[in-house]
Amino acid sequence: MGHVIASTDQLTVVVDGATVRIGGDVDLAARSSILEAFALVPESELLALDLEHVAFIDSAGLAAILFAAQRPTGVRIAASSRAVDWLLEFAGCADLLQSG
Repeated sequence: MGHVIASTDQLTVVVDGATVRIGGDVDLAARSSILEAFALVPESELLALDLEHVAFIDSAGLAAILFAAQRPTGVRIAASSRAVDWLLEFAGCADLLQSG
């Protein structure tokens, strides 16, 4: 199942190996939980993000993802939601992240 960082009505954050699964609302209130989860994945490993169940993401959520992209091994979006896809495209950040 992984290490649960947050589990509320608005947010779920789980670390499972090098994968961080995030669901719900990814906003300023969620930022600290998300950054905590990222810190649990060794920087020597490619961080995989499962964002399939993200219902809402704002600029604070985008900033957290872009922060992770600065890791030496980068970040890969393993799964995404329409909300995430739209914001990444709108912000012109889709090409900065590996996907698939």
